[in-house]
Amino acid sequence: MFCDISKFETKGSAKRLKALISETEEKINNIKNGDIDDNFLSKYQETTYPVGLEFTPLSHLNSVKNSKITQKEYSKAINYLTEFHTQLSQDEDIYQKLKTYQNQFQIDTEKKEVLTNLIRDYELSGVGLEKDKKKRIKEINLKLSELTNNFFQNVLNDTNAFKMQADEADIKDMPESDKATYKKGNTFEFTLHAPSYISFMTFCNNREKREHMYKHYYTRAKQNSEIISEILLLRDEMAKILEFKNYAELSLATKDANTPQQVLDFLYEMIEPCKKKAESELAELKDIAREFGISKIMPYDTAFLSEKLKIKKFGYKDEDFRVYFEKERVVKGMFSFLEKFLGIAFEKVDIPLWHKKADAFNLKKNGKIIGRLYMDLEARKGKRDGAWMHDYETRFKDLKGNTHLPSAFVVANFPKSTSRICSLLRPSDVETLFHEMGHALHHLLSNVDNIFVSGINGVKWDVVEFPSQFLENFYFESEVLDMIASHYKSGEKMPDDMKKTLKKIKNFNSGIMFLRQLEFAIFDMEIHHKNVTDFDTAHNILKQIREKTSLFEVPEYVLFENQFSHIFSGGYAAGYYSYKWAERLSADAFYLFVENNIFDKKLADNFVDNVLSKGGSINITEAYEKFAGRKVDNKNLLKLCGIL
Repeated sequence: MFCDISKFETKGSAKRLKALISETEEKINNIKNGDIDDNFLSKYQETTYPVGLEFTPLSHLNSVKNSKITQKEYSKAINYLTEFHTQLSQDEDIYQKLKTYQNQFQIDTEKKEVLTNLIRDYELSGVGLEKDKKKRIKEINLKLSELTNNFFQNVLNDTNAFKMQADEADIKDMPESDKATYKKGNTFEFTLHAPSYISFMTFCNNREKREHMYKHYYTRAKQNSEIISEILLLRDEMAKILEFKNYAELSLATKDANTPQQVLDFLYEMIEPCKKKAESELAELKDIAREFGISKIMPYDTAFLSEKLKIKKFGYKDEDFRVYFEKERVVKGMFSFLEKFLGIAFEKVDIPLWHKKADAFNLKKNGKIIGRLYMDLEARKGKRDGAWMHDYETRFKDLKGNTHLPSAFVVANFPKSTSRICSLLRPSDVETLFHEMGHALHHLLSNVDNIFVSGINGVKWDVVEFPSQFLENFYFESEVLDMIASHYKSGEKMPDDMKKTLKKIKNFNSGIMFLRQLEFAIFDMEIHHKNVTDFDTAHNILKQIREKTSLFEVPEYVLFENQFSHIFSGGYAAGYYSYKWAERLSADAFYLFVENNIFDKKLADNFVDNVLSKGGSINITEAYEKFAGRKVDNKNLLKLCGIL
């Protein structure tokens, strides 16, 4: 029913992928030389699908169990994969057959979307260009693949290499659970991995050591400055070969937003209301800073001061909430919420996985298995920072009429548990879990028969965050907290006053945080819109943007760009704005439920039927309007963030 995860084997994986690609290329040649019939599009999808299925386990292991072996195999495999896709994407014969199929056969809505996307992507890959230009596009894709992988690996290597010692006096206010996690003999050891870094910067009262940690964090991967210049130059060259004015226009050709200027107008319009809120937040931080003898707040002070202000303002600290958020209970409670909210159930499956802390669950609806979820939630060495959902198998119906079920990974870096301590989550960790679960449900609840638009496949990049952001909003609701939050020792539910405070804390310093996201998004769009081709120019643009978006002086040594993996080693180039673009939809949809009943079955079924289950087979913005019965109201985004 599902692929056997126990057979995930890194060694030799690149060789196996190369062999499969050779077999696939032979099958594609047969398709090219054969007649076009009703099943042509399905044959094409089913022929190319196994390549990604073969590569995903290696990609997954390189992220969650990184080693010299995975790095070596991944580096070879990504080159094979990139060459395969680049070659295929420039295949004139397949392109012409797709055009013929589109003109000669009656096709349903799903297949129309598949064809529209495929034909567009072929044209964006250089089909129809002169031979030398097609060759150059291929060379650029291969080089970009190598560079982005190197960018990611440089960040990870420097993250893994750094350790910092601290004594009890430095972290006297740190939660005991964190102290236990980072205790090494008679001292405490911290790293640049997210949970450790965040904990240290939040609770270390030694300002010099905070700056030391901060400086190492924001000077990681210095060699990435040169890589950024190479990446920007190649992206600009590719855009011009494909007859776009800049890479931003090329990026938006496959997105919901129409033009770079439309995106920039949206982002810049958000600055004023956010800055007004942020300035009032800064005034409060300055008041608390004086209590600690800090006359000028620097970025390495903000997490520490914010925690002190939060405690003073609300009477609670993260540790007070964490005792109600034991990881296993939160996951179980989230599953209970989703069962009541969407009518789906999760059943644990006992199978061998890549790590003892990973789990597998069958997703069921009306007693029937409809998908599988894999979860790997705790931090450890060799695991990529952050949290993400990675699709694995895709739901589709094959030529024989058999339905293949979907599966997905949800990965995070939450505090690790041991035989002595359990994993107690921060409120932000719980929000992250719900967010990634929203991505997973978007993939797993698909009811689409065509691979290329099933689940998250074919979903426009700038609206793919919609379901994840939508789901994360619910965890702050009292009814949901009753399901997920219970004291890890006594089992008592979170008191009502704490639940109310948690909801208030949700938007604590939201103006400052919103501005920072705007800074990232504007920087990304501006450098790709202005044809920037070198690191120094990009860095100067970032400085100019900070004059509008940042309320803090950023030290000269900070080279944030060198760790901006989203746009230099992920898929967010000229697309980081997507988080806020999609959040407009998620905020608007959330208020529809809040204004009615969060467990309104009719509304939830409508959302699943018109949005979640449709994957990439529909335009999500249009589908949303059908679900909501109106256009999205952007003001609800600012309202949700406590800015209006």
